[in-house]
Amino acid sequence: MASEFSADTITNNLIRNTGIFPGMGGSGDGQYQGINTTGAGTFVAYNEVDSTGYIGIGFRLGNINISYNYIHNYCFVKDDGGGIYTQGPAAGNLVSYNTVINGIGALNGTPNGFAGGNGLSAAFGIYLDDFASGAVVSHNTTANNSFGGIFLHNANNIKVIDNTSYDNVKTGFGITVNKAGLTKRGGILCEGNIFFQKNSDKQSNSRNFCFTISTMYNDLDSLGSFDHNYYARPMDDNLVFDIDASAAGGKHDRYTLADWKALSGYEKNSKKSPVTIVQTGDVRFEYNPTAKPVAITLNQEYTDVTGRSYQGKISLAPFSSLILMKK
Repeated sequence: MASEFSADTITNNLIRNTGIFPGMGGSGDGQYQGINTTGAGTFVAYNEVDSTGYIGIGFRLGNINISYNYIHNYCFVKDDGGGIYTQGPAAGNLVSYNTVINGIGALNGTPNGFAGGNGLSAAFGIYLDDFASGAVVSHNTTANNSFGGIFLHNANNIKVIDNTSYDNVKTGFGITVNKAGLTKRGGILCEGNIFFQKNSDKQSNSRNFCFTISTMYNDLDSLGSFDHNYYARPMDDNLVFDIDASAAGGKHDRYTLADWKALSGYEKNSKKSPVTIVQTGDVRFEYNPTAKPVAITLNQEYTDVTGRSYQGKISLAPFSSLILMKK
């Protein structure tokens, strides 16, 4: 579905099996997408996009509202895309209360592979690409993507607030700045998020990070404001940050939350997992991609990343998610 007119409304659609056959769509960007809008002021809400070869919902220009959508199974024909994707400077864009799950990835679906991917395909939950700015990304759930949950690539002045990223292969939240001569950088506000990795990769230490930064500039201390987040990897809470400033003469190293706090000055009030687990089966991930509350029955006592306990029957609000760990 494509829209190029201003102030359109795209709501309550089921879009399934779009661009699923390699070679059967157009070449270049803007192809193999479930919904694509280039009209300022468009409202895209309460849609389900199931199985699209590339991008689930793509948008350009400003004052666009992408909210309360369920996007799953995407980026399996073309790579380096996202469930929700935009690029270019704009103002007033809102991406909120979406459930974006199962970015499969396609290593052969982009020329020369994804730079810095370490053999990983590049499917992201929410992807704000080159020069994106002026967007608020809030209260979304991204999970099970072949690379990252939320990814900012050469983007600036973005607010990332109260999102949950769960078990994305490389990172829950990633920031990459690799465009030469980029004058607009930083201005990123990251607060109230949960970046949760169920697994730990003790052998290679190349994936399952909560937060990654790669920059070609000497600007780690001026990226923005980062605080009141949860960085949880309860099987192994060491080395949850992957910070690469080697292109700017710095280091490429991995850090615990405590070490990153001391080094960067960020995350003063952020926390790690309140409990330790011994196997991935001790984690329960619940999400509700519908407009009505969902009842869930728990057979034992669990805790969330804040330390709150849950047992018996609970209610999960519309377009929300909950990560639970056995106590």
